[in-house]
Amino acid sequence: MAKGILETAAEVEERLITKRDEHLKLVHQTTRRRNKYIHRAKILEHIINLKKDNEDEDLPAWMWLQNDVENDIHCVLRVKNMAWHRKIKQELDVIDHQRVLDDDVFMPQGSKPMKRIRTPSNLMSERSPIIGLPKALYDGEWVDGLTGGQVERLNGSNDTFRWMKVAVA
Repeated sequence: MAKGILETAAEVEERLITKRDEHLKLVHQTTRRRNKYIHRAKILEHIINLKKDNEDEDLPAWMWLQNDVENDIHCVLRVKNMAWHRKIKQELDVIDHQRVLDDDVFMPQGSKPMKRIRTPSNLMSERSPIIGLPKALYDGEWVDGLTGGQVERLNGSNDTFRWMKVAVA
């Protein structure tokens, strides 16, 4: 069922095939990027071994490149967009940055701290909106597009949620 309307078997099949194709495309891109990195690292290792055997003068430069390639790997998380979620990128970035800075304060269990990329071009989340949040945490345009019944089911709290400008040095 999509958007309150029953889907036909053909529509379900089409939706599932589209979703599978999107997933396979992402897997392909990730694999290609990882293989590109591995290929470059192997080339550098081979060149360095040749340079060591010949005692070439530019060996330090090639070793530096190898270190640069090895140190250029960063894990990032592309956060899915939620249509109902108020845009609070800056506030979330402050929290995420503090988590990275104070890694020794947090327990080692759970997800590891990493940079999170929040952009409009990221995929959309299929998660349902959280019910009962203060209305200030929902996106105003999204709420305006809901029917009266949908707003009622959202059960948004009228609790005051005062926004503050956060500055971090």
